[in-house]
Amino acid sequence: MRKKPTLIKATATFLLGLPLFCTLLIGYKIHFDLKSVSQIISYSWAMLLTLGIGCWAAAYGIWKVTNWGYYLFYTFIAIVIGADLWQMNTQIDNNWYAVDFFFIALGAILYRSKKISEPYFNPQIRWWDPAKRFKCEIEATFIEKGSTFISKILDISESGFFTESAKQQQVGDIFNVKISYNSHHIQTLATVVRNSFNPQGTGYKFVTSSRSERRQVRLLLKALKSPAYTDLESIKVATDHHKSA
Repeated sequence: MRKKPTLIKATATFLLGLPLFCTLLIGYKIHFDLKSVSQIISYSWAMLLTLGIGCWAAAYGIWKVTNWGYYLFYTFIAIVIGADLWQMNTQIDNNWYAVDFFFIALGAILYRSKKISEPYFNPQIRWWDPAKRFKCEIEATFIEKGSTFISKILDISESGFFTESAKQQQVGDIFNVKISYNSHHIQTLATVVRNSFNPQGTGYKFVTSSRSERRQVRLLLKALKSPAYTDLESIKVATDHHKSA
């Protein structure tokens, strides 16, 4: 998996560091007077503990790119913005709260972007982590509404595959697909996502994502990147070249 975008790393880091920042801010307000430590413990410990748990949970959800993390992030934002507005309205020295409000509001705006928010609701979408594709020549059988046809897969990844096809398929159509290579047999659903003219063919995305099917796809990819498959393809290319000569 490639490195996550700077935005996700920065957001998670900010959330992890916010409780510590608030603790230091309280200490700064009281000039780190040890006599006031008991007041901090009695007055602010519940707030800091709640803030810490909320921040760390939201940071984990943002880092792992989960839908509950996204909702928790916005719940946390709503609470912090409400608290900042209340503090700015009731205190004269409100510069720190204004800075906090600015960064939190900026995060809320950034994560409303479709490009940023979409991966949190569709695990197959990672604009920073495109699936690694493996070139191959494997026949696949397609079944739709009783009709069957065979097409050659030219490359495949964990998210989908591209086939050699002279006939253009309707984008959005769903096929029952059977893929076999040596001892690897995959039967799953795939939907048409694009048609290409150069090279000519059709791109498909796996629809079903059960654990067993994902495992079968990973095992197939592992077999395709093995030296045995590479050597076999080299022999095949050399043989075809010899026949054409």
